[in-house]
Amino acid sequence: MSASSVRSPKPPSAHVDDQAAENIPAELRNRDSWVCWAWRFRKGKQKPWDKPPINYATGRNIDETDPVNWLTFDRAREVSANAADGIGFALGDQGQADVHGLVGIDIDGCIDDQGTISPEALELVKRFDSYTERTPSGHGLRILIHGRKRGDECRKPSHKDKFLANIDIYSCTRYLTVTGRILDGTPSAIVRSCKTIIITYNARCAILLA
Repeated sequence: MSASSVRSPKPPSAHVDDQAAENIPAELRNRDSWVCWAWRFRKGKQKPWDKPPINYATGRNIDETDPVNWLTFDRAREVSANAADGIGFALGDQGQADVHGLVGIDIDGCIDDQGTISPEALELVKRFDSYTERTPSGHGLRILIHGRKRGDECRKPSHKDKFLANIDIYSCTRYLTVTGRILDGTPSAIVRSCKTIIITYNARCAILLA
């Protein structure tokens, strides 16, 4: 029996308490673009526990790009406490993404079981110098920036650099989990930059900061 077919323990919830809520940038809290999410087991997958956005009343998956499914920040926190495992910010579809102007950079598996963050991840956090928080699993980081991603590619798993192969870059057609577990020493705001910073998957997967 493969390891991916064994039902591993459900990861802990990532509810946003009052202190964590204060850490989340006000520009996100003030937007009515929030959804709830729940841990869901996927048999046979390399990463068996997924985090689909859900309807808090029915528990069914929702389309996170449809504004009819969005909530206020306070309402999402309230209902997720009993009906979900956490909350997230909906980036919207490609047209809506231009309104938010947000890009999420996920660095998967960069924190080990002892809580040590990889040097490569810390260097990337330093380069972007923007709001950064720990992901629900406790083993990853997410950097939020104001910018524009060139092209549709989100990940390059075949990249010869193992670190870069574990980075996802999102700007639309999904939601981003938000924990408020800010990484010590990083800005409390989502930063705009006049620099151009490129993560070199290839020319189609780059971040252009306006």
